[in-house]
Amino acid sequence: MRRFDKKDNIRKANLLAEQRHLQSKGLISENDELNEVERTSMSEFFGDVTDNVETLLKMFSKYQPNNSWFMTVGYVNNADLSVTVKNEDMPGLEDIATKLNNPAFTNMISSDDWSKSKGAGKNFKSPFAAKTEGGVKIPSKVYTTKSFTIQWGNIKNKADKDAEVKSAYDKHGLQWPDGGEIDANDKRGSGWEQIPGTPFQQHQGTETKRLAIYAKKVGVKKGETKYFLNYQGDIAELTPEEVNFVFSLSPKSYDAKMPKRLLDVENQEAAQEIFALENAYEFKSLDLSKISYIRCTMQIDGQNKKFSYLNKNVAPAGLNPGEFAEFINPN
Repeated sequence: MRRFDKKDNIRKANLLAEQRHLQSKGLISENDELNEVERTSMSEFFGDVTDNVETLLKMFSKYQPNNSWFMTVGYVNNADLSVTVKNEDMPGLEDIATKLNNPAFTNMISSDDWSKSKGAGKNFKSPFAAKTEGGVKIPSKVYTTKSFTIQWGNIKNKADKDAEVKSAYDKHGLQWPDGGEIDANDKRGSGWEQIPGTPFQQHQGTETKRLAIYAKKVGVKKGETKYFLNYQGDIAELTPEEVNFVFSLSPKSYDAKMPKRLLDVENQEAAQEIFALENAYEFKSLDLSKISYIRCTMQIDGQNKKFSYLNKNVAPAGLNPGEFAEFINPN
């Protein structure tokens, strides 16, 4: 058996086990939409040439999946990396970079800037992280492709989450904050308005359109994340070891920490319960221009029709449309 066949079989087995687990909890039905291959392009359905944001708006303003059906969404982004490399970590990082023998890493550790910072006992700025130079924002040079699958009926909104969290506040006799709690990565929820008849929102100022959903984490099946490095204009996928190195340059914690408003609560048992409820939900805010593909099923004229959306012009910040097309591969 080829290595890739074995890997695919393991992936399918893990996916089946996860589906059975979610079915036992009543979070998904047995209507498996993940491995369907005979689908109609959304743009083809509307007589358009290519899939794009307007295609999504037209499709979801007219049709939406039934609650028991699945939707798989793939998207592209720039990796969130910290910029500061601590001076005391530099010798160990040199050893790792040498062993990996990736020109992007070996050239970094042999650069004059690296040597000067190391010799002067100063920190170093990662050349791969996002930064601002002369007032100009430069995006991260590390790109990601991600995907997730969710049952349509498991898509929630902020009101659903607030209602559940508020029940814990009421249970313990605590005062519920006006307007509820706003997720840190929701940019305080300001400026966004629902696009009528669709699951999408539009920002009043920038006119950016996004898919913004809340969902219980247990009901979201995450796909494989791939990482790519743009070094001197050449983009290549990183190995797991290279990914670890990039993130080890400036370690960053992604663990959820209890906020001060809950740390200050006298009844810490209540605070822990509220914190657990808040973190049971996952918030996703996806710019529609960064969604590379969607698989879903719609009911049209009484019949179930399988659709696909594939936008090869999607690109991470810093690239032009189409420059990332070869790496957009629905899985």
